[in-house]
Amino acid sequence: MGKTTAEARKLMISAGGWIASLVALLAELAEEAGMTLEDVHRLATPQGKEVLRRMVQAMIAVMHEAWGMVRYAIAVNYRLSLDEMIAAVNCDWVNENIAKSKEFRQEIEIAAAVKRVQQEDLSAVLLHLKHEATSQEVLKEMEKRGLRAATLAELCAFGAKHPEFQREFPIIGLGSYCVLGGGRQVPVLWGFASGRSLYLYYPDFRWRAYCRFLAVSK
Repeated sequence: MGKTTAEARKLMISAGGWIASLVALLAELAEEAGMTLEDVHRLATPQGKEVLRRMVQAMIAVMHEAWGMVRYAIAVNYRLSLDEMIAAVNCDWVNENIAKSKEFRQEIEIAAAVKRVQQEDLSAVLLHLKHEATSQEVLKEMEKRGLRAATLAELCAFGAKHPEFQREFPIIGLGSYCVLGGGRQVPVLWGFASGRSLYLYYPDFRWRAYCRFLAVSK
Protein backbone atom coordinates (compact mmCIF):
# COMPACT_ATOMS: atom_id res chain seq x y z
CA MET A 1 0.00 0.00 0.00
CA GLY A 2 1.07 3.67 -0.35
CA LYS A 3 2.88 5.80 2.17
CA THR A 4 0.81 7.69 4.73
CA THR A 5 0.45 11.45 4.42
CA ALA A 6 2.64 11.95 7.51
CA GLU A 7 5.41 9.77 6.07
CA ALA A 8 5.26 11.56 2.74
CA ARG A 9 5.44 14.96 4.47
CA LYS A 10 8.45 13.84 6.50
CA LEU A 11 10.24 12.77 3.35
CA MET A 12 9.48 16.12 1.74
CA ILE A 13 10.85 18.06 4.71
CA SER A 14 14.05 15.99 4.72
CA ALA A 15 14.46 16.82 1.04
CA GLY A 16 14.94 20.54 1.65
CA GLY A 17 18.03 20.61 -0.54
CA TRP A 18 16.08 19.06 -3.39
CA ILE A 19 13.37 21.72 -3.06
CA ALA A 20 15.96 24.50 -3.09
CA SER A 21 17.46 23.03 -6.26
CA LEU A 22 14.03 22.90 -7.89
CA VAL A 23 13.34 26.55 -7.03
CA ALA A 24 16.75 27.58 -8.39
CA LEU A 25 16.10 25.67 -11.61
CA LEU A 26 12.66 27.26 -11.93
CA ALA A 27 14.20 30.72 -11.56
CA GLU A 28 16.85 29.89 -14.16
CA LEU A 29 14.33 28.61 -16.71
CA ALA A 30 12.01 31.55 -16.05
CA GLU A 31 14.85 33.98 -16.70
CA GLU A 32 15.76 32.15 -19.92
CA ALA A 33 12.14 32.55 -21.02
CA GLY A 34 12.29 36.31 -20.45
CA MET A 35 10.75 36.58 -16.98
CA THR A 36 12.33 38.79 -14.36
CA LEU A 37 13.22 37.65 -10.84
CA GLU A 38 10.50 40.00 -9.62
CA ASP A 39 7.98 37.99 -11.67
CA VAL A 40 9.23 34.78 -10.05
CA HIS A 41 9.00 36.32 -6.57
CA ARG A 42 5.38 37.32 -7.24
CA LEU A 43 4.50 33.64 -7.50
CA ALA A 44 5.00 33.39 -3.74
CA THR A 45 2.35 36.07 -3.09
CA PRO A 46 -1.41 35.53 -2.77
CA GLN A 47 -1.81 36.97 -6.28
CA GLY A 48 0.50 34.28 -7.64
CA LYS A 49 -1.57 31.38 -6.32
CA GLU A 50 -3.86 31.15 -9.35
CA VAL A 51 -0.86 31.34 -11.70
CA LEU A 52 0.79 28.49 -9.79
CA ARG A 53 -2.41 26.47 -9.93
CA ARG A 54 -2.46 26.76 -13.72
CA MET A 55 1.25 25.94 -13.88
CA VAL A 56 0.70 22.75 -11.89
CA GLN A 57 -2.16 21.67 -14.18
CA ALA A 58 0.07 22.28 -17.20
CA MET A 59 2.91 20.36 -15.53
CA ILE A 60 0.62 17.40 -14.90
CA ALA A 61 -0.40 17.31 -18.57
CA VAL A 62 3.25 17.41 -19.70
CA MET A 63 4.27 14.74 -17.16
CA HIS A 64 1.44 12.50 -18.37
CA GLU A 65 2.72 12.91 -21.91
CA ALA A 66 6.39 12.36 -21.02
CA TRP A 67 6.19 9.73 -18.27
CA GLY A 68 2.77 8.15 -18.71
CA MET A 69 2.00 8.14 -14.96
CA VAL A 70 1.58 10.87 -12.36
CA ARG A 71 0.67 9.98 -8.78
CA TYR A 72 -2.14 11.62 -6.81
CA ALA A 73 -2.69 11.46 -3.06
CA ILE A 74 -6.08 10.19 -1.87
CA ALA A 75 -7.44 9.28 1.57
CA VAL A 76 -9.77 6.27 1.40
CA ASN A 77 -12.28 5.41 4.11
CA TYR A 78 -13.27 1.78 3.53
CA ARG A 79 -15.82 1.95 6.36
CA LEU A 80 -18.19 4.19 4.41
CA SER A 81 -21.47 2.73 3.20
CA LEU A 82 -22.31 2.78 -0.51
CA ASP A 83 -24.60 5.79 0.00
CA GLU A 84 -21.87 7.64 1.92
CA MET A 85 -19.31 6.95 -0.82
CA ILE A 86 -21.67 8.33 -3.45
CA ALA A 87 -22.45 11.41 -1.34
CA ALA A 88 -18.74 12.12 -0.84
CA VAL A 89 -18.15 12.35 -4.60
CA ASN A 90 -20.91 14.98 -4.83
CA CYS A 91 -21.72 14.26 -8.48
CA ASP A 92 -24.55 16.07 -10.26
CA TRP A 93 -25.90 12.80 -11.65
CA VAL A 94 -25.61 9.23 -10.35
CA ASN A 95 -26.83 6.14 -12.20
CA GLU A 96 -29.81 4.87 -10.21
CA ASN A 97 -28.64 1.27 -10.64
CA ILE A 98 -25.58 1.97 -8.48
CA ALA A 99 -27.72 2.41 -5.40
CA LYS A 100 -30.06 -0.41 -6.45
CA SER A 101 -27.21 -2.89 -6.78
CA LYS A 102 -26.86 -2.94 -2.97
CA GLU A 103 -23.40 -4.47 -3.17
CA PHE A 104 -20.28 -3.96 -5.24
CA ARG A 105 -18.04 -6.98 -5.45
CA GLN A 106 -14.28 -7.02 -5.71
CA GLU A 107 -11.87 -9.51 -7.16
CA ILE A 108 -10.53 -11.86 -4.47
CA GLU A 109 -6.98 -10.49 -4.42
CA ILE A 110 -8.19 -6.89 -4.22
CA ALA A 111 -10.67 -7.69 -1.46
CA ALA A 112 -7.86 -9.30 0.53
CA ALA A 113 -5.72 -6.19 0.12
CA VAL A 114 -8.34 -3.72 1.35
CA LYS A 115 -10.02 -5.70 4.12
CA ARG A 116 -6.94 -5.37 6.34
CA VAL A 117 -7.49 -1.64 6.82
CA GLN A 118 -10.38 0.70 7.50
CA GLN A 119 -8.79 3.90 6.23
CA GLU A 120 -5.60 4.56 4.31
CA ASP A 121 -3.69 7.25 2.45
CA LEU A 122 -2.90 5.96 -1.03
CA SER A 123 -0.98 7.02 -4.10
CA ALA A 124 -3.27 6.76 -7.12
CA VAL A 125 -2.44 6.71 -10.82
CA LEU A 126 -4.52 7.56 -13.88
CA LEU A 127 -3.34 4.98 -16.38
CA HIS A 128 -3.71 6.17 -19.97
CA LEU A 129 -2.92 3.62 -22.67
CA LYS A 130 -3.66 6.05 -25.53
CA HIS A 131 -5.27 3.33 -27.64
CA GLU A 132 -8.41 1.19 -27.55
CA ALA A 133 -8.09 -1.76 -25.18
CA THR A 134 -10.04 -4.50 -23.46
CA SER A 135 -10.31 -4.64 -19.68
CA GLN A 136 -7.95 -7.62 -19.63
CA GLU A 137 -5.35 -5.68 -21.60
CA VAL A 138 -5.63 -2.80 -19.15
CA LEU A 139 -5.26 -5.11 -16.15
CA LYS A 140 -2.19 -6.77 -17.70
CA GLU A 141 -0.57 -3.36 -18.15
CA MET A 142 -1.30 -2.50 -14.53
CA GLU A 143 0.30 -5.76 -13.45
CA LYS A 144 3.47 -4.88 -15.39
CA ARG A 145 3.69 -1.57 -13.54
CA GLY A 146 3.08 -3.00 -10.08
CA LEU A 147 -0.43 -1.58 -9.89
CA ARG A 148 -3.91 -2.95 -9.23
CA ALA A 149 -7.27 -1.64 -10.36
CA ALA A 150 -8.99 0.82 -8.02
CA THR A 151 -12.13 -0.20 -6.14
CA LEU A 152 -15.35 1.82 -5.95
CA ALA A 153 -14.26 3.25 -2.58
CA GLU A 154 -10.95 4.38 -4.09
CA LEU A 155 -12.65 5.77 -7.21
CA CYS A 156 -15.06 7.80 -5.07
CA ALA A 157 -12.21 9.07 -2.89
CA PHE A 158 -10.34 10.18 -6.02
CA GLY A 159 -13.43 11.93 -7.40
CA ALA A 160 -13.96 13.75 -4.11
CA LYS A 161 -10.32 14.91 -3.90
CA HIS A 162 -9.78 15.67 -7.60
CA PRO A 163 -13.25 16.52 -8.99
CA GLU A 164 -12.18 18.34 -12.16
CA PHE A 165 -10.39 15.48 -13.92
CA GLN A 166 -13.59 13.64 -14.80
CA ARG A 167 -14.78 16.65 -16.80
CA GLU A 168 -11.88 16.00 -19.19
CA PHE A 169 -12.09 12.21 -19.61
CA PRO A 170 -13.86 9.13 -18.19
CA ILE A 171 -12.13 7.52 -15.20
CA ILE A 172 -12.83 3.81 -14.74
CA GLY A 173 -12.55 1.70 -11.60
CA LEU A 174 -12.03 -1.90 -12.76
CA GLY A 175 -11.45 -3.18 -9.22
CA SER A 176 -15.14 -3.29 -8.26
CA TYR A 177 -18.20 -4.47 -10.13
CA CYS A 178 -21.89 -5.16 -9.66
CA VAL A 179 -24.03 -7.69 -11.50
CA LEU A 180 -27.11 -6.25 -13.20
CA GLY A 181 -29.19 -7.87 -15.92
CA GLY A 182 -26.96 -10.93 -15.84
CA GLY A 183 -23.75 -9.07 -16.63
CA ARG A 184 -20.95 -7.24 -14.84
CA GLN A 185 -20.85 -3.46 -14.76
CA VAL A 186 -18.05 -1.28 -13.39
CA PRO A 187 -18.19 2.28 -11.96
CA VAL A 188 -17.08 5.21 -14.11
CA LEU A 189 -16.57 8.89 -13.29
CA TRP A 190 -17.24 11.24 -16.18
CA GLY A 191 -18.69 14.64 -16.88
CA PHE A 192 -18.70 17.84 -18.87
CA ALA A 193 -18.47 21.55 -18.13
CA SER A 194 -22.12 21.44 -17.07
CA GLY A 195 -21.73 18.69 -14.46
CA ARG A 196 -20.12 15.51 -13.16
CA SER A 197 -21.53 11.98 -13.20
CA LEU A 198 -21.01 8.55 -11.66
CA TYR A 199 -22.37 5.77 -13.81
CA LEU A 200 -21.93 2.13 -14.81
CA TYR A 201 -20.48 0.56 -17.93
CA TYR A 202 -19.95 -2.96 -19.25
CA PRO A 203 -16.26 -3.94 -18.95
CA ASP A 204 -16.54 -6.54 -21.73
CA PHE A 205 -16.59 -3.82 -24.40
CA ARG A 206 -13.41 -2.21 -25.69
CA TRP A 207 -12.46 1.02 -23.95
CA ARG A 208 -11.82 4.12 -26.07
CA ALA A 209 -8.33 5.61 -26.36
CA TYR A 210 -9.24 8.68 -24.29
CA CYS A 211 -10.24 6.64 -21.20
CA ARG A 212 -8.20 6.67 -17.99
CA PHE A 213 -8.11 3.80 -15.51
CA LEU A 214 -7.64 4.53 -11.83
CA ALA A 215 -5.04 2.30 -10.17
CA VAL A 216 -3.11 2.14 -6.91
CA SER A 217 0.16 0.50 -5.91
CA LYS A 218 -0.07 -3.14 -4.84
